[in-house]
Amino acid sequence: MSFEKDFFLPTLGDGDGSGRVVAWLVEEGNTFRKGDALLEVETDKAVVEVPAEDDGELIGIVVPVDEMAEQGNALARIRVEGDPPAEAPEPEAAKEQIETRPEVIKSEPLYGVMSDFAHWHGYRNQSGVS
Repeated sequence: MSFEKDFFLPTLGDGDGSGRVVAWLVEEGNTFRKGDALLEVETDKAVVEVPAEDDGELIGIVVPVDEMAEQGNALARIRVEGDPPAEAPEPEAAKEQIETRPEVIKSEPLYGVMSDFAHWHGYRNQSGVS
């Protein structure tokens, strides 16, 4: 089974979050292997090759040559083999699931444990709260 997903600009070697697309090294419709360089991005300091994270096929280019690529924005659309990742539940839905599960144990706050730890290691509460 295969599925489509966006290919994002990863954190670049110099820690920069953006750069100009210099060249696409894989053409639309062509396949690539994990680790293959898909494109080159020029940052303030260097031209960096951006590798593929999976085996797949380049379906469409979103950021063309000479355009700026920003970290967190899709560079391209790719097709990869495998099952699509399960979607994460919305935060409120996840909270409700946790609160309604009977196996979840409602425990006391860790304050007692932490204060015991502090006492054993010679720390004193200087906040005035006991």
